[in-house]
Amino acid sequence: MGVSVYELHLPARLDAEPTAQELLSQALEAASVPPRVRKELSLMLEELLVNVARYAYPTDAEDPFVDVRIRIDKDEGIAEVALTDAGIPFDPFEGPLPERPTRVEDAKIGGLGIVLVRKLSDGYDYRREDAMNKTRFFKLWGADRTDRTDRDSQDAKAPKGAELAAQLDDKELDGVVGGVAAYVPSRPNPGVR
Repeated sequence: MGVSVYELHLPARLDAEPTAQELLSQALEAASVPPRVRKELSLMLEELLVNVARYAYPTDAEDPFVDVRIRIDKDEGIAEVALTDAGIPFDPFEGPLPERPTRVEDAKIGGLGIVLVRKLSDGYDYRREDAMNKTRFFKLWGADRTDRTDRDSQDAKAPKGAELAAQLDDKELDGVVGGVAAYVPSRPNPGVR
């Protein structure tokens, strides 16, 4: 099957997100990517696109945009999503993860989108290059990638330059995803920028 690449140039607006999601859905379906991986990639794409639309550009910016590039290597079981924008320099992965609240009442609304990407992805990176923000994340799947316990493997076939995400077991994953669902059940999480 090999490698498939899909690209879009979109306005950096909230109403452009469904177009990007449709492209992602078509690409993942064509490659027979498992449903859980599809859902996680969709959530991560939503969080980062919403961040770009809301925070990357000043309100008076002319023609704010975001380029979306989806690369799927079915043979290797890797789906990679890259976003490029010309907005304010921002590394979403810089700094430590926020502390988990001990009580629901203490939880802050917002700011969980980047946590979600860092926890759900199998790797991510950011670089500022040619006055552009370049953010990338990926997921692994396949016969040997169906169980999350393999995430601590150092021989994972990750794209060059990608950093492996923090290790997370299924119980922790359910806590992160459950926390996001509890606070924003029907609207996108605005994340942080």
